[in-house]
Amino acid sequence: MNRTKIFTCFLVILLVISVGATTLIQLPVKLSIDQNINELDQYLINQKFNGTILIEHEGEVVFEKGYGYQHKELGIKNTSETAFLIGSITKQFTAAAILKLQEDGKLRVDDTIDQYFPNYPHGETITIHHLLTHTSGIPEYLDFLDKGDLASLEWTPEQIISEIQSKPFHFEPGEKYEYNNTAYVMLGGIIEQVSGESYEAFLKNHFFIPLSMSNSSFGYSSQKEQAIGYMNEKYEKAKFVHPTFPHGGGALASTVHDLLKWTKALETNKVISNKNKEQMRMSHTGYTLLPGQSYGYGQYVFNDGKNVYHPGYIYGFSSNLYHDTEKEIVVVALSNMHDSMLPMIPSFIHEFSERVEHSIYGNIMTGLIFILTAWSISVLVKWIRRLNRGEITLGKARWYRIVFQTILLQLIGLALLIIPFIPNIKVDILSSVYLLYVIAPFWGSIVNLVIVVFVLICMGSVHPYLKKYKPNTLFRNGAKI
Repeated sequence: MNRTKIFTCFLVILLVISVGATTLIQLPVKLSIDQNINELDQYLINQKFNGTILIEHEGEVVFEKGYGYQHKELGIKNTSETAFLIGSITKQFTAAAILKLQEDGKLRVDDTIDQYFPNYPHGETITIHHLLTHTSGIPEYLDFLDKGDLASLEWTPEQIISEIQSKPFHFEPGEKYEYNNTAYVMLGGIIEQVSGESYEAFLKNHFFIPLSMSNSSFGYSSQKEQAIGYMNEKYEKAKFVHPTFPHGGGALASTVHDLLKWTKALETNKVISNKNKEQMRMSHTGYTLLPGQSYGYGQYVFNDGKNVYHPGYIYGFSSNLYHDTEKEIVVVALSNMHDSMLPMIPSFIHEFSERVEHSIYGNIMTGLIFILTAWSISVLVKWIRRLNRGEITLGKARWYRIVFQTILLQLIGLALLIIPFIPNIKVDILSSVYLLYVIAPFWGSIVNLVIVVFVLICMGSVHPYLKKYKPNTLFRNGAKI
């Protein structure tokens, strides 16, 4: 065997090593549930999360834990039995109540609100559908009434609506999406008018009792463990908000276990019919908080309604309820710290779901990276074959061409790793928990790039020998001479 063939074999061995290293390191990061849970636990500790979190996967509760204090002054810590005010997660209960009344033939979502609030300006142009999807254009009552001690007073939906009905519309009904709490106060009032029950009684009789949600209520009720709301890490108490003030937009209190019951009951059509559930999860608006995300009825939806969630905020409390129907993952996170959920909404909870079965960039991104890697390897193989046949020598121009082709392809592969983080790049890239999932594939590409460059250096080191070596059969421009 001549020295050129020996050298070629050496290069082929290096390429095999390169492919092997890339394959081992760039396979999807299929971390186990336990590993994901450990990362999430550490993340919550680092973020000084104060509250309770529960995660269910494929019908099994895989994680539940309390962090911080439900009552700092008494030294009582949060547990999975602690009840929290859930803020705007309430909205999906309100939406479900409207759809249940629709099932009973008592209203339709295309009814106009002048049937229920005859004095509201242009009520004949606003439908219940507009209220459910935040597309009504009516003014936000919190801009006018969330001042001083007004939130601590007892209100009726009619009183709140009368306070803002003289205010101008933000836009024509149905024109665009704009998050609006007034709409859900109106919906709460409609539920009361149509059902003949108070909003509190309707939810209790039709949802909480049938679903055994004994720790859920309109504001705090008889829960044994009730979290005190705090505004910051110094545990400064939040002001009191009477549940009639947020009403159908944010009045409820619940626990992680009760919200899990609710989510599972909604999924299995025990709350409303499958037809109405699909209407609830349908995309009814353009993009809202994130690209690809829109609003259904009382829930943010994406991935064709397969993923739904809603955050909740009220003085001293923050929360999030996330459901990945495809992977059967439910994440319930409740906090009695006003801004404790900010780092988790919405990207972290969604990415946690994605990491359960796939790496951060998923199968498609992995496939693209492997294609680019294979492409770069094929470039090297092509040059090796031509060198071995004596068709070319490794001149200076060709050396730079190989370097350019292989390094460019590897850099494209590295760039692909950043794509998933573009929508929220500052939070994602700087978050310690994300770095783990960036570094693994990033390091894989770096290793592959180093190996490829090493192969090129080896080829360059024998450049003088290749120029001197004259094979038995000579080629010029691919033809024998």
